[in-house]
Amino acid sequence: MVKQDPRDKSSYSPNLSIPINNQEEPTLNNNNNNNNNNNNNNNNNNNNNNNNNNNNNNNKNNNNNNIKHKDEENDFEDSIYQIAKEHEGEEDDEYFPIPLDELMPNHENDELTKKIKQTRPEDKTGLYVYCRNATYTVKHRENKKVKIKLLDDVSFFLRPKQMTLILGTPGCGKSTIFQMLAGQLKDKHFEGELLFNGHPINHKNHHRDISYVTQDDIHVPTLTVKETFRFALDCLGKKELTREEKQVSVDNCMKLLGLKHAENTLVGDNFIRGISGGQKKRVTIGVGVIKGSNLLLMDEPTSGLDSSTSFEILSDVKKFVTYGYSPALITLLQPSVQLTSLFDNLMIMSKGKICYFGPMNRALGYFKKLGFACPSHNNPAEFFQEVVDAPERYSFIHPPKCKTSDDFVKAYRESDIYLELMEKMDANKDGIVDDNKPKVLVDSTAKELGMYPHGIGYQTKICLKRGFIMISRNYYNFATRVFKGIFFGLLLGTLYWRIGHNQSGGMERFGLLFFIMTTIIFSSFAAVNSFFGERKVFYSQKALHYYKTGAYFISSIICDIPAGLIEVAFFGPIVYWLANLRPVFIRFVYFMILLFITDNLSLSFAKMCAAISPTIEIANVTASVILSIWLLFSGFTAPKNDIGGWWIWLYYISPYTWIFQGLSINEFTYQAYGCKDSELIPPRTPQNLLPYPEGFGGNQVCQYTSGEQIMDAFGINNPDYFKWIVYAILGAYIVFFYSVCFFALKYLNFEDKKSKLAVKKLKKKKKVIVCKEDEEPNCKVTTEALERVSDDNDDNADISNYDDDTVIDMKSPLTSPNYNNNNNLSGSGNNIKRRKVKTPSTLSPMVNSPLTNLSPMVNTPSKNGNHSKQKPISTSQKDISSETGSYLQFKKLCYAVDVKADDPDNPKKKKSQRLQLLTDIDGYVKPGQMLALMGPSGAGKSTLLDVLAQRKTGGHITGEILINGKPPSEFTNRIRAYVEQMDVLPPTQTVREAIAFSARCRLPPEVTKEEREIFVDKIVEVLSLSSIKDLKIGVLGNGLSVSQRKRVNIGVELASNPEILFLDEPTSGLDSGDAFKVIDVVNKIAKVMNRTVICTVHQPSAAIFEFFDQLLLLKKGGETIYFGPLGNQSSVILDYCDKLGMHIKPHINPADFVMTLADEGKMVEGPNGEQEHLDAKKAYFESNICKKEYEIMEGQLIPDDFVVKTYDSRFASSWMTQFRALCMRSWLSRLRRPAIFVSNCLRSILLAVLLGTLFVRMDYEQKDARSRVSLLFFSFLFAGMVAIGNIPTTVLERGVFYREVTAGFYHSTAYMISYVLTSYPFILSTGILYIIPTFWIAGLDSGRHSSKFWYCLFIFIITYIMYDAFALCLAVCLPNEVMASTICGIGLSLATLFGGFVIARPNYPSAYYWCHYLDWLRYPLEASCTNEFTGLTFVCTNNKGAVPIPIIENGVQIAIKYYCPITNGDDFMLTYGFHKFMRYIDIAAIFGYIFIFVGLSFWGFKKVRWLNR
Repeated sequence: MVKQDPRDKSSYSPNLSIPINNQEEPTLNNNNNNNNNNNNNNNNNNNNNNNNNNNNNNNKNNNNNNIKHKDEENDFEDSIYQIAKEHEGEEDDEYFPIPLDELMPNHENDELTKKIKQTRPEDKTGLYVYCRNATYTVKHRENKKVKIKLLDDVSFFLRPKQMTLILGTPGCGKSTIFQMLAGQLKDKHFEGELLFNGHPINHKNHHRDISYVTQDDIHVPTLTVKETFRFALDCLGKKELTREEKQVSVDNCMKLLGLKHAENTLVGDNFIRGISGGQKKRVTIGVGVIKGSNLLLMDEPTSGLDSSTSFEILSDVKKFVTYGYSPALITLLQPSVQLTSLFDNLMIMSKGKICYFGPMNRALGYFKKLGFACPSHNNPAEFFQEVVDAPERYSFIHPPKCKTSDDFVKAYRESDIYLELMEKMDANKDGIVDDNKPKVLVDSTAKELGMYPHGIGYQTKICLKRGFIMISRNYYNFATRVFKGIFFGLLLGTLYWRIGHNQSGGMERFGLLFFIMTTIIFSSFAAVNSFFGERKVFYSQKALHYYKTGAYFISSIICDIPAGLIEVAFFGPIVYWLANLRPVFIRFVYFMILLFITDNLSLSFAKMCAAISPTIEIANVTASVILSIWLLFSGFTAPKNDIGGWWIWLYYISPYTWIFQGLSINEFTYQAYGCKDSELIPPRTPQNLLPYPEGFGGNQVCQYTSGEQIMDAFGINNPDYFKWIVYAILGAYIVFFYSVCFFALKYLNFEDKKSKLAVKKLKKKKKVIVCKEDEEPNCKVTTEALERVSDDNDDNADISNYDDDTVIDMKSPLTSPNYNNNNNLSGSGNNIKRRKVKTPSTLSPMVNSPLTNLSPMVNTPSKNGNHSKQKPISTSQKDISSETGSYLQFKKLCYAVDVKADDPDNPKKKKSQRLQLLTDIDGYVKPGQMLALMGPSGAGKSTLLDVLAQRKTGGHITGEILINGKPPSEFTNRIRAYVEQMDVLPPTQTVREAIAFSARCRLPPEVTKEEREIFVDKIVEVLSLSSIKDLKIGVLGNGLSVSQRKRVNIGVELASNPEILFLDEPTSGLDSGDAFKVIDVVNKIAKVMNRTVICTVHQPSAAIFEFFDQLLLLKKGGETIYFGPLGNQSSVILDYCDKLGMHIKPHINPADFVMTLADEGKMVEGPNGEQEHLDAKKAYFESNICKKEYEIMEGQLIPDDFVVKTYDSRFASSWMTQFRALCMRSWLSRLRRPAIFVSNCLRSILLAVLLGTLFVRMDYEQKDARSRVSLLFFSFLFAGMVAIGNIPTTVLERGVFYREVTAGFYHSTAYMISYVLTSYPFILSTGILYIIPTFWIAGLDSGRHSSKFWYCLFIFIITYIMYDAFALCLAVCLPNEVMASTICGIGLSLATLFGGFVIARPNYPSAYYWCHYLDWLRYPLEASCTNEFTGLTFVCTNNKGAVPIPIIENGVQIAIKYYCPITNGDDFMLTYGFHKFMRYIDIAAIFGYIFIFVGLSFWGFKKVRWLNR
């Protein structure tokens, strides 16, 4: 049995909500940790068949509640005050903190302690921190005129050999204190006194004296655990450490953190398989502390770890602090009593102020003096965290002395503990607060130490070493670039096989050189995406002063060289020699070097765009716009001679101009060219054979006879030596791009900039009727807008959502500080009235719906004037059991996966073997029950939950799962919901919209719109999301907090009104207060709605543990060691443990205590008092509890009268309903990404104006014919670049689709069609904004009645749609955005090559005709070009563009006659292989490609899943 605290002389726990009205009966709730469940009392009383509604004094007892009669009220209050009187003057608690010798036996002589003492410098004194009246003020994120105090008059001190724990809710200022002590705050916003060893902070080297363990696990995914530790030590460790000493330190740190077995495992990320989340947290701790320091700061270091691992880590930290003379300041989320007892001091914060700072052993006594007591079965850490936010729960004085956090702050500053603190700080203004001050104070920061322990040379060296390791692991990138080099080398080499030195060969060489340049450019363009992944790690390590920006930057540049060098080494020689470029060695070497410089230039440009852009979408848009302009003005698409004077400066500033010139000069200078017979001008037609002057008399010339003449046609007239100057010009560009990138990395940090979450609210105003109690009949009506409170740090702001007419009292509980989550009231004299005005909306049929059972209780006055708890207004009291959960049963459940392991017979090979994760798991859950799945890391909790919820996509499952006595079917998703640990939510939806969307898709059509809206509002209210319901969810780190996202995730699943609810670690990453809120909501779902709940929990508090009815405890290896009831106050399982020889002590969390059953080598007290080994599995299966549970499972689990629902559809809503909801969401999603949409529109307008004015008002001269084709070609190339920018967004939303379609939100076809259709307006706007200005500014031919314009516009629109479908297909079917963007770039390159512009169709080798006809760019280019040139006639005004033909008769030149090469538009199109009759066939071909790409996208959405469980 539980050993009772001898001081706990009353059977009533002080953890009660005492009614404020003396005439109301107090309520005790034992099942839910005495947590103010007056609502449940009334529910149970109302539903009790023996209840007498006319007799308020005769309420019957039920299983969960003990109702004390009115005549016992005075005795009850006397007993509460008797507790307070008996404990008056007590300063401590004999059971808390737990003595250190009991927590850590023999800690003074263990191996770690000895090592610490041996390695500690003899003169080390540690670091003393003195903080007096510290205030830190910042501007509000959205309203810059408003200033917020993140810290407000904070005073405390830290000294060596002591650990201080900070507790408080999110937003209380904990992280700001860490940043202040780490020297990361701006001095201009700081007021107060902050001393370290008596000196002000030295920002230059202060970081060298501290170890700062942050919340975020940001690591290089391709490094192993050991390499990650070694890199941290290389960067941060002392310069004097030898290689051997570093190796020993790394090994010791990995052993300490339990990572030695994973030392050679990659850290991993979302795309690379690596260590687990808990192991990543240990790596974060390790890299933070491995260097050793004088001050240890740890921000939530145990988040995601089980209790035993957390204790192991912090107990070793305690040894470091005690014997290493380093003070520690640590914040924890849900610390156990064992963890809390390790600390010497406690700091409790709220809203930037300190509510308590003092010794840990005086904290309970301090709060008892204020009238707040911690129950004996509660963890004091939970009490400390919650007492400030929910004082009514723990007060034995009513009304409580302190009702708000400000009251606690005021009480603390009037206390003896605060006065003692001030006396100490006043007496030690030198900053050394210690009774035994050291005679000689060793202060490292006072020395002239540099900012870093190592110089930039050494930092560059270790960054290079890490970089080359990362490169060697990124074999995919190498393989891709090698493949691209070989593929494009062979492709171009064979396509331009042995080009001759004739007229067509000269022109084709220009096309080849241009395409060689673009191939290298686009290969490096992918660096935009990869650099964003590296940037986050750089920001983190830069903040922790791992290295100088220059060291990282130089190493990054050097590490990029091999990949580009390898691609150039494969690509260059192949294409050079196969295409018959100049066979001169020095020219070949020049060619290879220029390609390598091109790769580096493009890489530097891509990195610059990534470094200066806040998001990857902006970076892609920026880079693509500039890249498009530079390629356009490089001298091929628009030759220099064709560029107007107003844009010629773009020709000269484009770096690609000089690359193209260098390649051209290297290829064409000093090279003679000739003509084939067919290339002589004029062609031998009958007209041209006529004698002069009617014809040319058979005279022909070869237009270009030297390479210089061909270059001159493209405006390149520099001499041969200029190609060497090109190197210098490109080198200057590279230096410029890298310089901008360097300074951006050094001075910008976009991770700190958060986007606004608010969305534009409707202007609809709510009518609120406000009246006092005595004025209700004649109260005045006012109209006001209910504004949302946007407090970034407090997600509990009280915001009420009223109907159009609501009557509320001026002292509403919604604004009272005594209002808690259960709508209980504390305080005196608040006679509150809240009345619904009867309107048609309030008399909705929803009142009869079981959905209203989720509603919290509403306070209404009873006949005698007292207040009682009642359900929302209803025309009937419908029994909630009519809407019930399902019976879930599982028998002999096993799960195994196939893994690769070392082959003992051949160590060099891997052998496939089956790893058993779950073994013979049995259990059941009934409606109204909550089953907790618990166990240490690796026990298989989440695996079991996935198997039960049928979320596993691989592995081998055996055994039986029954829902209501039948195996799961395809309709099971209708009755179950799964809240995943990773809160994958649509980032652009608001909180309410996300929940409403789920309800619209997952509730049956029988539920009316009014009922659905009320249901959604109730979910929002119950989950305490009212204050943030109009905020966008955002992404983790730039959106809602972890707690808020978790509650939204629960709300989304709850909106389906499920019968079975699965939750995977819903409290992970939350503090105890937020965790309690989440589980309290889940408990309401189970109890009030009578649903079935299965939940994995990690380190639950005692209050949370009490919510559960059943426990399934697993040990490592996935075997059951307990399945059965918990009992009231965990009495059943604690009795079970007691019989095994395990006895719990006061203040020990029952959940942590029970978890020790799973400890390997667990020793317990035997029958004779001796210690013996416990076989937990054997003990359980021999117990009476096991026998009883198996009797229930083997008997009749489901009652005879239980009605099983049947369904004939997998989805609750119709396809059309889903489609409409998805269309609305997708449309809003695109509108709420204005940066992407606006940047696309601006890009279209910019390029439209640029291209339109570049080819402004084209005439009908010779150059205008070629310019028209160039303009149309480049316009289609731009459309493809727009499509690439859509890939990252699609990949991001794909994760949401995976979750929702698996949960049964909608048909995948509804999602696909809605996604495609809602994209069309944005595609059309982008296309129209480009083509309309371009068409009219450039002066393209509009035809009769503008028919050509409308045809051209139509072609461009469907082409944009085709490219978007291509990008969508790749984003859906490929594993990640990097690969999708790469393949998309390759596809666009191939489309450009075979589209018919770079090489005209008649010039293709016959072997490549099929490529031309498969090219999707060919068809819009042919359609638009034939549309443009039909009926056009071109001239050579003043012989401009004409070829002079010498007229020779009898060997004597008698005249010169000019030949105009292009006169007929249709004939000119034939030179490209384009035919007028193909125009409408081209349209069919474009639609055909659209259908192919969309069809592949459908298949991808339907079949492809890049998320395996």
